[in-house]
Amino acid sequence: MVTHRFLVTLHENENMKQLLADRKLAIGCLDTWLLSKLTLGAIYVTEPSSSSSTGLFDPYQKDWGYTILKLIHFPTQILPEITDTAGKVIATSSPAIFGIPIQIGAMLGDQQAASFGCGCLRKGSVKICLGTGAFVDFHTGDSPLATMNGLYPLIGWRVDGETAFFAEGSSNDTSTILDWAKKIGLLDRIEDSSKIATEAESDRGLHFVPAFSGIQTPINDDNACCAFIGIRPETSKAQMVRAMLESIAFRIYQIWKTLLDDVNFEVGTVIRCCGGVSNNDFVCQTISTLLEHSLERVVEPQFVSAKGAALLAGITSGLWSMKLIENQIKIDQIFHPDPQEKHRLFLQFDQWRKASFRVNIRTNLNKVETRSLEFETLDTQFETIGEQPILFTYNQ
Repeated sequence: MVTHRFLVTLHENENMKQLLADRKLAIGCLDTWLLSKLTLGAIYVTEPSSSSSTGLFDPYQKDWGYTILKLIHFPTQILPEITDTAGKVIATSSPAIFGIPIQIGAMLGDQQAASFGCGCLRKGSVKICLGTGAFVDFHTGDSPLATMNGLYPLIGWRVDGETAFFAEGSSNDTSTILDWAKKIGLLDRIEDSSKIATEAESDRGLHFVPAFSGIQTPINDDNACCAFIGIRPETSKAQMVRAMLESIAFRIYQIWKTLLDDVNFEVGTVIRCCGGVSNNDFVCQTISTLLEHSLERVVEPQFVSAKGAALLAGITSGLWSMKLIENQIKIDQIFHPDPQEKHRLFLQFDQWRKASFRVNIRTNLNKVETRSLEFETLDTQFETIGEQPILFTYNQ
């Protein structure tokens, strides 16, 4: 987390210690740095969506977690002020930068901006972003959601003092999967992957586990490894591409199941997707069938984060109000669950889930620890060679 990394760096860096003593040391988010540069150091602030993902923020107090930070001796005086996401002008750039002063009317984090750009403005609405990684963001209303299964409580935005909270689950490998498929020669053009997968025959024994960067929600094992399981001599490239695209949808469904288990209210009717990979019809259709909900793909899904920030800036500028934002959201295509594929997909998911356990280092270590405990309960005899004990008498 940011907290521990900073404290270790501060402890080992004499220059930082001196800057802290001279009250010249500061820490902030990316928006803090950008605003500082744009205003030539005149502004030193951040906003809730960025600060809420640092580990330094208390979502229940809607402010920096001063109580905990003081307990671990974190120098809270170096933290920036937290302003609203939009609703009033945050800063004005120095004329020396662009030649004229430019007002900055909104700033927020990537996934939160995408949620706003998708029109997920009400409690229960869901945004599924399929980009470099995959993010499922669930609008929890005006209060955070506490969970122990890998859903992270985030602030979506704060406008005119009103805060929107989200619970986020993630998978770090999405477009990277398709890039790798092209790199190793499974396909020539990523744009063709949907057609290839649709035309390929399904192989119930073939599974791809997307874990180049470990497995996140709800497994949370950074050491899990990526794997193809069930490859046979007759397995085709097209079937491998299909298995890879299905794995993207399976990870989304895995996060979705966690979300449904943890929330205590119903999911709304608005479930929308964005990000470059959402242009893949096969992936979107598979997700819709697994979720048993209609899935709406927004227009220009790869630019939704920028659109979300622009829409919030428009509120600050008085171009429109929050009530009129939904009129700005355009839907490209709606995917509906396929009842004929439902049974096969759920069977395939169950087999994939079992296959994913084989690459989950944490799960396998737990099994080893359990097996070790079983050994300890047995009557055993030891012999020694030198000073090292050798265990005998049990063979499972």
